[in-house]
Amino acid sequence: LDITEDTNQIHEADRLTKIVSIDYQIYRQEVEKTLTPLFETDSVLKKIRNGEQVTEADLAQLSSLVHTQNPSVDLNTLKEFFPESTATLDKILRTIVGMDKNAIEQSFTTFVQQIHTHVNAKQQRFIGMLKNHLIRHGSIEIAQLYDAPFTQIHDMGLDGVFSQQQADVIEQFIKQFDVKLGNKAQSVEKQIHL
Repeated sequence: LDITEDTNQIHEADRLTKIVSIDYQIYRQEVEKTLTPLFETDSVLKKIRNGEQVTEADLAQLSSLVHTQNPSVDLNTLKEFFPESTATLDKILRTIVGMDKNAIEQSFTTFVQQIHTHVNAKQQRFIGMLKNHLIRHGSIEIAQLYDAPFTQIHDMGLDGVFSQQQADVIEQFIKQFDVKLGNKAQSVEKQIHL
C-alpha cells in the first residue's frame, strides 16, 4: 500500500520537557565518551586538561566539534545541572575529563622543588594519591584530603601525614584545583522539536 500524507495535517511545535531520565551521571558518561577520543587531537581539550585558560571562542569551537561527534550532547547543558555554580564551562569539563598526567606531574615537581622539603614514603604515597585523583577527576576540595581514600595512609588525612606548616602550604597549592559546582539540579529542561 502507498499511503500519501496530507501536509495540512502535519503540525510542528517546540515543547518544553523535563528530561529526568538524563540525570547527571548518565549525561556525564555520554560527554566523557564523546570527549575521550579527542584528548590527543583537540587543542581546546588539551588546554582544559593542562589547566590552562580557554576563551569563549575556544569553548564554542569545542561545543561545535562535540555536537558533530555526538548530536545528543550539548556541553552547555552541563551548566544547567549546576545552576548555583560559578564555575566556568571549562572547569566543569575538567571535572569530567580530568587532567593530563604530564601537566599534573610537572605541577607537583615544581611545587616540591619550591618548598624544598624532604618527602618521606607516606608523604610520597599521599602525593601520589592526590595526583591520581586530579588526573582522574580534574578537581579536588580541601575537605576531601581528610576523607577516604586519603585516610588510608593516616586516619587524620593530610594533617596526619604532613606537619601543620606543610599541610598549610599543600592546601594553598591545591586551591588551584578546587572547582565549586554547588548542588546538582534534579532535572534539566530542554526544548524538543516535534
